[in-house]
Amino acid sequence: MNPEDPLTVYEAWDPRQAHLICQVLANADIEARVASDALEMGLGDIPFQHTTCPVMVRRVDFERARAVLAEFETRLAGGAGETPEESQPYCYHCGESVAVGDPQCPKCGQELDWTV
Repeated sequence: MNPEDPLTVYEAWDPRQAHLICQVLANADIEARVASDALEMGLGDIPFQHTTCPVMVRRVDFERARAVLAEFETRLAGGAGETPEESQPYCYHCGESVAVGDPQCPKCGQELDWTV
């Protein structure tokens, strides 16, 4: 098995979701690609009933990518049982925990917007 071989780490419903997942992985320094981009360029939008958009990573990054996506999905779902009082603020670019009012994420360096 070659560590550079691509593996599907996520099956997105549409290209927008697939590219969001690629960005989440990129923020964790994991290179990811949407496998169906060439189809969409050649055929235009494909009806969602007919296909998904596989997000692929290198075999060597697969386990780490699964962990990043599991944490991302947990945060999207509301923290798996956390109450709002227990919620820790996090960077919406990479998911790193941050202190309230931090102007930048300490992990990815992106600016944080605290306006509601």
